[in-house]
Amino acid sequence: MPRIPAKFHKSILVRLGQNVRAERRRKGLSQEALAELVDLHPRVLQKIEKGQTNILVTTVIRIQSALLCPWSQLLPDATKQHDEGMQRDGLTDLRE
Repeated sequence: MPRIPAKFHKSILVRLGQNVRAERRRKGLSQEALAELVDLHPRVLQKIEKGQTNILVTTVIRIQSALLCPWSQLLPDATKQHDEGMQRDGLTDLRE
């Protein structure tokens, strides 16, 4: 089974972070306020927003719940970009 290149993982984390930041700002929350709502240290949230750290699904759920937004607000472009990159590099079906 081929390995998924790290650049795809990084692109998803960067896009997710950008979307979290945009939604947080749309709601009028500071990083500190959102970090407190989701029980994270503000520096961890800062790294998430910059795409500099891997993030657990449970953390994404906590952020999504605190921001009262649908998944599509946080992940749409990230997954689309990931899928397009995998297709471009010939990694469309990893089961083969």
